[in-house]
Amino acid sequence: MRSRLIESDWDVTTQDGKKLDPRTRMRLRLRFGFNYQYSKTLSFGGRIRTGSANEQQSPHITLGANESANIPIGLDRAFIKYSNKGFTAWTGKHSFPFYTYDDLFVTQDISPEGIYASYEYKVSSALKIKPAASFFVINSNGKSFQRDRTIKAFQL
Repeated sequence: MRSRLIESDWDVTTQDGKKLDPRTRMRLRLRFGFNYQYSKTLSFGGRIRTGSANEQQSPHITLGANESANIPIGLDRAFIKYSNKGFTAWTGKHSFPFYTYDDLFVTQDISPEGIYASYEYKVSSALKIKPAASFFVINSNGKSFQRDRTIKAFQL
């Protein structure tokens, strides 16, 4: 479980270059999760977190911003995972599984929903190849996958 309470913003500018006044605010971010290894090859887990469900990359709550509202808490992860001899697959809501260079476009803390599979193949002692594929549902309309917003991804 992690938390952070005081945040200071100094020398902040907007996207159009306008300088903002310095501010200090009390912010809260809580995450609580678990992973359970059911057998040698099967595991499952889950996590809840504070923050709006519509803001995956910002789970912070600013204290004092709206005293009459409840603190939003949601299910951030819920998954079942199979791993055996280099093969890994999971389904549900899990952490972002692909390699990214930095957090510029995709933060590692988003939790896509869908299926993922990879296989790590050791070519030599210095080289491994790991093809990975996924099918994530971003926005479901409750009808067919052809009408849903999805991400189909492959990485080598």
